[in-house]
Amino acid sequence: MQILYFSLTGTTKKAANKISDLTGATLTEIEVKRVYPKDDLSKMKDVALEEQKDKISPEIVSNIDVKKDDLIFIGCPVWNQQLPMVISEIFDKVNFEGKKIIGFFTSGSTKYTEIESDFKRVVKSGQILDGFMANDNEEILNHLKKLELIK
Repeated sequence: MQILYFSLTGTTKKAANKISDLTGATLTEIEVKRVYPKDDLSKMKDVALEEQKDKISPEIVSNIDVKKDDLIFIGCPVWNQQLPMVISEIFDKVNFEGKKIIGFFTSGSTKYTEIESDFKRVVKSGQILDGFMANDNEEILNHLKKLELIK
């Protein structure tokens, strides 16, 4: 079991760590070459909008290897009610054939039902299991219990 996560402000990283603590899954941070304006959310939003509008995928510098894991969590923030372009890039570069995939997302306003179709659109291979919003520990705990990954 592995957790791939992309996090700029630390919110998604915190959720990934909680999932790892509860399930024992290994953590892999998705790091990109592009430098984002982390300290200015307004500028970060502008960069995200530009990437989404122009379909610009940032170059991934992390070594992503999912060969030995059957279940993969993929987590990221939701930007402008969409996934960051780096998530699309992962599914373009990494073969998830035969893997079970669970998306988890962080957002101050977006609901899972609003992002679910976007996630399904970018997943090129693998079996998608029910994903969830991971904005707090209770959401995470409840969903992992629902998936029977913890008691």
